[in-house]
Amino acid sequence: MSANPTEFLEDIQRSLAKPRTGEFERKEYQEITQKQLEEQGINITGDPLEQALGFSVKIALRGLSADERIKVEKNVAFGVAQTGEINAAIYASADGAYAILLNRGLMMFLNKYLKLIATQGKPENLTYIDSDAQALLDSGGIEAVLDFVKENYFKYGEPLGGKVKPIPELAANASILLSLGETFAVCHEIGHYLNGDLDSALEKGVTSDGAGGATKVVLPVEHTMEYQADRTGYRIYAKGNAESEFPTEPQPLMAPVVTLFDALHYLDDSESPTHPHPLRRIINAVFSFHGADEADWILNSYNGFVSDVFFEGLKEFRQTLV
Repeated sequence: MSANPTEFLEDIQRSLAKPRTGEFERKEYQEITQKQLEEQGINITGDPLEQALGFSVKIALRGLSADERIKVEKNVAFGVAQTGEINAAIYASADGAYAILLNRGLMMFLNKYLKLIATQGKPENLTYIDSDAQALLDSGGIEAVLDFVKENYFKYGEPLGGKVKPIPELAANASILLSLGETFAVCHEIGHYLNGDLDSALEKGVTSDGAGGATKVVLPVEHTMEYQADRTGYRIYAKGNAESEFPTEPQPLMAPVVTLFDALHYLDDSESPTHPHPLRRIINAVFSFHGADEADWILNSYNGFVSDVFFEGLKEFRQTLV
């Protein structure tokens, strides 16, 4: 296995590659997309998701100290793959190379989720909606469209169907939330690397063989690794935003990360041996950087949107944070 991070990444991408279905392709949608990109002077060459990831990686690297950046750029490669994970993942080779992979399906799901939430399927908010989405919208509202997309995500690994295009102002807002949400996902995985989590996991034996013989963490003890990677990642994310001249006030800084965890919550309203519940994770990350008041604001925003029992559990979790 290669000690070169780029070669290591490419090995994993090849081993994870899966054929894609064309069942839900819409020629009209693609033509509208191409026209809009041309009007904006945007030239997409190669994989558009890899290009989007490159934007996020640039912001993340700006959030590192000089020593951290040298270390990351030397040892870590970044890419997109159909990982089979809901979240992004970091892999390590036996030769000291690391690869951070964003799940292609998750990136696509987050994009579609944001567009559906932003438009609510209302005609005045849309420039395009495909026939599947319109039929579901007419029969069951926006929830039916979201459920259809979610079902396809788990069936195909990608959120196929249910295509919509928001009006330009809503599209712009969704694009910012998407890009910065993906940036936090990258920062979280960098947090794992800087925190030495893969090395610690190897020592404790809580790893499994992943793609191409790579090693990845599978059982963070009591979720401690995930919570700490969120804290480290949010620190990187915040500094990266500041260095990129994006807003750094709490509300706009938190919004893309909250949206990311809301989407994860929609996909899987539970915790697992490897990851805490998404809503606990956002409360933890916000508390670590912004403090108690903002964490309480996030907490209370879910009152009435989750069950009373679950909300009480979130309140109890919030009280454990120091």
